[in-house]
Amino acid sequence: MQTPEHAEFPAELGSLTLLAGWLGDRLSALAVDDEWGFALDLAVCEVATNIIRHALHEDTSRAFSVEFDIRDHNVRVVFTDAGDAFPLERLEAARR
Repeated sequence: MQTPEHAEFPAELGSLTLLAGWLGDRLSALAVDDEWGFALDLAVCEVATNIIRHALHEDTSRAFSVEFDIRDHNVRVVFTDAGDAFPLERLEAARR
């Protein structure tokens, strides 16, 4: 079992390049095809963009963290931020 790796990035869109490089370094050690790696990179950058824009409001004094973990041939990426929460009423409306 591998120990999860953590990184922290400032809440600015320029961090997406840093995040993609950091993720690429972790993926380079895995036997995954390019299509799978691209899909994961796209998903990770989409989540980070939403955090940067909507939760942290592109405030460069704030940051978010990312954890990359591999267990039993599964990859897990966890994001943590102290930004604004998504309004529950919008989530409920989307489910209707």
